[in-house]
Amino acid sequence: METVGQQSVLVVVSHDFGELAYAYDFVQSLQEKYAICIALPEHIYQSNRGVLKFKCVQYKSDDDILSLYQKLAPEYVLLFSAFLLVPNKVFSVRSLGKFVACLKRDRKVLMSSDPFLGMTGSFSVGDVNLEWVNPSTNRLRQYLLSWLTCLQFRRIHAILDKIPRLLPFGVNGLDMGPEPPEGYYSYFNTDLKPTSPETVKNSYWLFVISELDYSLQKKNIGEDKYVEHLLNKLVETSGLGKTPVLMAPLELIEKVQKRQLPVECHNQRNVIEHRNLILKAERVFYWNMISHSIYHRLTRHKPLHFFDRGHVYEMFPRLHRRAMRSYYQGEEPALVDCDEPLSIDMLTHDSEKFYSTRLKGLEILRELPNSDVLLQELAGSLRTQI
Repeated sequence: METVGQQSVLVVVSHDFGELAYAYDFVQSLQEKYAICIALPEHIYQSNRGVLKFKCVQYKSDDDILSLYQKLAPEYVLLFSAFLLVPNKVFSVRSLGKFVACLKRDRKVLMSSDPFLGMTGSFSVGDVNLEWVNPSTNRLRQYLLSWLTCLQFRRIHAILDKIPRLLPFGVNGLDMGPEPPEGYYSYFNTDLKPTSPETVKNSYWLFVISELDYSLQKKNIGEDKYVEHLLNKLVETSGLGKTPVLMAPLELIEKVQKRQLPVECHNQRNVIEHRNLILKAERVFYWNMISHSIYHRLTRHKPLHFFDRGHVYEMFPRLHRRAMRSYYQGEEPALVDCDEPLSIDMLTHDSEKFYSTRLKGLEILRELPNSDVLLQELAGSLRTQI
């Protein structure tokens, strides 16, 4: 509830569920000091309006967002992510440009998360592979789609180039040249304290796959083979005395439930449930190496494992390489062989090896400001420009 004297923060979330998780983590510690309003697209709003502690508003178009901005007149506008609002067809390039220009003219503190890690201005056709997203035997059409995507990203980059951008792990280790460009920020909230794997008492293992990565698996190895691989892992988990929990698209959940296995299933719609499942699991298994939920496992030194590199590797291979430097200090995590049975000894060894080479990079996070300090820093920078 808003109180007198609170500064207002408008948070706009794109259609990407991971961006909602990112936004929630950033603002959850701000609720006592700021009046926060989160604008959500319809499909995310319906699943989260009753669980978030903030005021939530549904939007269907850029006009809805602009009207909300004019009504609230917030001091801060946080976009998660502005780089996705055009690809998600919420804004056109032109309307995004007008919105950002309006925020600058009104001298608002503006910041956006950047899932592309500063690369939108340098993408070339060879950096973008949309073949499995838009299947076509016409190579010319695939080339044109990649070219148009690069052009769109460059136009978005030109609009957002001078606004502060939020990265999950900062610019340390990223190949941004000898002097990384200004305007990139990261944060570390003090409640994100690492937990040693040895102290974990939870008995369930969580298997996480998104809609995109499920589509990728169906394309790469076939739906039947992927489902069989997944079922084998769930059965093996149960055989090791652990409870298998699956977080997946409804289509996949329905296929698993038909087998009547002792598996707890969850759909990726509720950000609070999603976060709690990630945090409390003894081990988490992914088919994607780049996800905001991985941040929670890494910062707490909790075991995580990968069956595949994921959709970013397939769609944006150069972005994947940069993300490996950001998330994992340059060393890509080893893959778990789907054809080999799961072994507690093997998984424990892999986790210990994984964190033994990454502790220094994770320690750097503790030197970052928290969300509130970062917002005040941005506000101070804006005042000095007056």
